[in-house]
Amino acid sequence: MLAAVLTVLGYCYGYRVSDTNYFQDEVTDYYRYYNEQPKKYYHSQQGAAYPFAYNEKCSLYEDGLFEVYGIFPRITRFSIFVDCKDKQMIFQDFEIILVFYGEDNRVVGKESSTLHNVKADEIHELKFKCVEGAQYVAVYDISYALMDPDSLLAVYSAYELPARIKGEYCDVTITAPGSNCVAVTGDVKQGYSATISLLNRHYKELEQISISGKSTVNLRRYTDYGLKYCTVLITQGGG
Repeated sequence: MLAAVLTVLGYCYGYRVSDTNYFQDEVTDYYRYYNEQPKKYYHSQQGAAYPFAYNEKCSLYEDGLFEVYGIFPRITRFSIFVDCKDKQMIFQDFEIILVFYGEDNRVVGKESSTLHNVKADEIHELKFKCVEGAQYVAVYDISYALMDPDSLLAVYSAYELPARIKGEYCDVTITAPGSNCVAVTGDVKQGYSATISLLNRHYKELEQISISGKSTVNLRRYTDYGLKYCTVLITQGGG
């Protein structure tokens, strides 16, 4: 129950911090929000199909909760963008499945993108593999499960990188030492895990890393394109 959610006391040594909000007020609000929701789980209807080509304005899917828009192909991968209209949601799991059509409207493949332990207002760009022979693409399904507040121990929000996040459940250092590189060194209390969301200057997620126990992760992707902040969620379960 809510009484089991502990107050988090965090400390930062030698690092700039944009916003040290330790989630005690936020978790109380989220607990109330979670119990007022008619749906803890959700599945969408399939959206309209669009030509698989650059289109920054196409609306792949929209309902009262989500808008999915834009097709941005690269050589082997492409991106779409998601706007979660209810910013109070915290997802334990969030998944979008896309379906691809070729000649004669035949299905030539499906690709999915899944996020775990993420705040709704941080979801933005999702990346997928290109499917050979695809001429059209559509949203096949959006599904989510809301985070149970009893399993959510702490959220450390909007730390400006480089950052050290030290509290009752973790001691995590996050730096961006070079081009396309993010280094994470962490020690997470046994029985818990830390999900690290790397955010751009608009507080939208670029990448996600999950760690438990003592861990060192070097991530080499396009994470430094606008990388500026991070959020860390501590949940029960892990090494």
